[in-house]
Amino acid sequence: GQYSAGIVFKLTRTKSGWREKVIYTFAGGSDAKWPNESLVFDPKGKTIYGASYQGGGSGCGGYGCGTVFQLAHTKTGWQESILYAFTGGPDGGQPYESVILDPAGNLYGTTFAGGDANGDGVVFELVRSGNTWTEKVLHTFKGRKDGANPYVNVIFGKDGALYGATDQEGAYKNGVLFKLTPKKNGTWKQTVLYAFTGGTDGGLPLSGLTFDNAGN
Repeated sequence: GQYSAGIVFKLTRTKSGWREKVIYTFAGGSDAKWPNESLVFDPKGKTIYGASYQGGGSGCGGYGCGTVFQLAHTKTGWQESILYAFTGGPDGGQPYESVILDPAGNLYGTTFAGGDANGDGVVFELVRSGNTWTEKVLHTFKGRKDGANPYVNVIFGKDGALYGATDQEGAYKNGVLFKLTPKKNGTWKQTVLYAFTGGTDGGLPLSGLTFDNAGN
């Protein structure tokens, strides 16, 4: 409907075409609202993970600061759970993109807002321990040369580092491409790989990254 908080759907191929089935309808409020672009399955195909731009409470102007959610497949259908609700503070807020999954079952993502006092966003990890999820902020954007306000998610490189982009700030105020490298003490070091000038090289990246076979 016009004011719907969004749905997750399944398209099943049949001999006569494709048949849609709604597997979950979001409610907003303490539930998720406005799920983001993509979803990710666990390796067994029994759990779906995603993020929502709003929902999860009454913060961020009363709309909620966004969530990370899961849909678990059961005998009676799909059961939704909110794994984490952002507050819009140092933990981040309003993720525009979904999450990614590492081999250990932990989730990673970005938020467009929250983090520091200017709301420049964060890169986060949700660490799983049984049925409990704990958020860890890997990087807080400062809105200077390190960039600000990522719209897109991070991806893993073969070196174990995370790669991503921000839409704003950087040396030329047109966004950056960055790398986050894990350190032995558990923290992550950010390196700016490229700062867009906004000229013929482009600027303000809104789409995600991908690697070719050569590691570019």
